Amino acid sequence: MILEYWQSYAKLNAQYIDAMQGMTTLKVFQASKHKGQELEEEAKGVYNRSMKSLGVSLLDSAIVKWGTAAGAAFATGVGALRVTTGDLPVQSLFVILFLVVVFPPFK
Repeated sequence: MILEYWQSYAKLNAQYIDAMQGMTTLKVFQASKHKGQELEEEAKGVYNRSMKSLGVSLLDSAIVKWGTAAGAAFATGVGALRVTTGDLPVQSLFVILFLVVVFPPFK
């Protein structure tokens, strides 16, 4: 999906450069309006692909961040539970909490 976006972006970029370099010729043959409409349609396609890629990327990032946060919360909860049952010294729970604070999962 992202590869398609970059390919369409490169194609649109090339079309714009060609249109700018050939603007005089387009105007002489009264084809500048048609070329402008063609570029507009292509730009809308690139925009739509861009928004689709952005949505997928944001969803992927959100899932990873929520998973990381859930893992940190789970580790802290399990550590607290083990301290209350006496299986883990309090100092070890402080190490877990320190790691969660120093290396926060929301970065």
